[in-house]
Amino acid sequence: MEWNLFENKLKNGDYDELESVLIENNDDLSAKYQLGVVYSYQDSKVEKAIDIFKMLIEKKFNKQYIYIFLAEHTFDYKEKINVIKCGVSLFPECEMLNRLLLEVTTDCLEGERIYLHLSEGKCLVDYDNLKLAEFHYRDNNYKKTIDYLNKIKLEDQNEYAKNHIILLKNICYYFLNENVVLNEIRQFTIGNLKEEFGYLGFYLEIAHYINKKEYKKINELIIDLPYDIFTDTFFEVFVKNGRYPCYFDFDSFFKNVNDKILGLNEGEIVEKALNKLNTLIIVNMLQYNYDEIKINKKELKKYIKVLRNELDANKEDCLIKIYFDLLMRNKEEKEAITFIIQNYLYSLRYNNVIDFENYEFALPTIETIYSEIMSNNLRTLINKKVEDLIIVLVKLLYNNQEYNKICDIAEKYESKIDFCKNGTLFEIAYSYAEMDNDMKAERLYLKLLKKDKNNSSILNNLGIIYENRVDICKELDCLKKAESINHNEIHLNNIRRCNATLEEQQKNNEEVIEGKENIKKENYFIINKLEKFYEHKNKNG
Repeated sequence: MEWNLFENKLKNGDYDELESVLIENNDDLSAKYQLGVVYSYQDSKVEKAIDIFKMLIEKKFNKQYIYIFLAEHTFDYKEKINVIKCGVSLFPECEMLNRLLLEVTTDCLEGERIYLHLSEGKCLVDYDNLKLAEFHYRDNNYKKTIDYLNKIKLEDQNEYAKNHIILLKNICYYFLNENVVLNEIRQFTIGNLKEEFGYLGFYLEIAHYINKKEYKKINELIIDLPYDIFTDTFFEVFVKNGRYPCYFDFDSFFKNVNDKILGLNEGEIVEKALNKLNTLIIVNMLQYNYDEIKINKKELKKYIKVLRNELDANKEDCLIKIYFDLLMRNKEEKEAITFIIQNYLYSLRYNNVIDFENYEFALPTIETIYSEIMSNNLRTLINKKVEDLIIVLVKLLYNNQEYNKICDIAEKYESKIDFCKNGTLFEIAYSYAEMDNDMKAERLYLKLLKKDKNNSSILNNLGIIYENRVDICKELDCLKKAESINHNEIHLNNIRRCNATLEEQQKNNEEVIEGKENIKKENYFIINKLEKFYEHKNKNG
């Protein structure tokens, strides 16, 4: 198809018409290429476009668009690089392919070569400068990082990108033993509206005073730092004309500053600031990836000691959670639970809820939790933290078959906690049944059944309750429903037993009827005695 006509129809979205015409010319490679382009414009047919373009490459039919499209739709890293490099070798002046190569390369020298090529073609954009800054920052070449950051037009960037670049340049100044620009970074300090940058601004200010050897100011700033100061330890920066972000890790910056502070002499840093810094280092390390970090016994005891000392002065939310984590990891369960009860459970200060379900508790610890929960006098409303612990406690007691204790908890807290909403009503109903309180168990199972009509376990357990009452019809109805939902041998055995009971009951009824007919032949005195005796039958007839 003539190219201008093709482009007009493509622009108008006449995909079906184009596809119909181009399929007829299936043997023509140009038509095949145009069909691939049509498919590439439709999300549902991207895979067809990929297949066509790969076939065209094999037939040596090369177009820039083929390589650009395949690069953007190839997710295997090695394959993606191969596609882009092949495209660049065929179309060395293609700006798009060169920039795609710059986006995926990890080699600083290759990045410089691509940058130079883009520069010669006079097609550099801010993203290219940021990408080169990323390469050199990663290689600790902070002077070159600043050089490339300075080429970015800050006035063209949004506030977020502008702030990142200002902070990055000041981190580089620090590593070059140059003074950070205080009037630039103080706009980011904690307490300002730009909290996402606050911790870096604060640390840069500390770094500035380390270089100046102003120890009093260093101590004041460390003591003022919040415990949950750290969020992410890398930048994900987008600039104008940037299709992808560039990444700037600043873990090394924090470590460098912390090491310098810890290396100060006793007279240069006060004990309060030193304790605070050691606590910050532990919190930063543990608060986001605690489970993945391997800690040996010696380190564990050291961290517990540091946090215990700091908690004596300030029981901050994030410190409480981490301290509890460390105690549990060190198998100091009793101390952990006692601490959490005294400092966390009934306090209204803390919003950071501990997920107790993530922990395994030994039987003595479960007993301690149970005693605490049952000793609460309920003069106040149950807060979320107490409720969460009660829910976990019910599940722990259920796993240990402590059904009487579950019933005690349910009796005490049923007006305070919605056990149905919190997913423990089944355990409570089961516990009542195990403690021979069928009436309460039935009521709770029926409540559960309203929310979950197709729960075979509830239906089966209801059937057992009706069996105890010799209500065979209700029992059989529940058991059949349970079996129809979940086919298993337990339900089938219960149904067989129920049918056997019905047959026996039917046989007994028939014998009673026959007996009554036969007894009519007896005298009145005998008939009266037997009828009175029959009225005193037990629950099994």
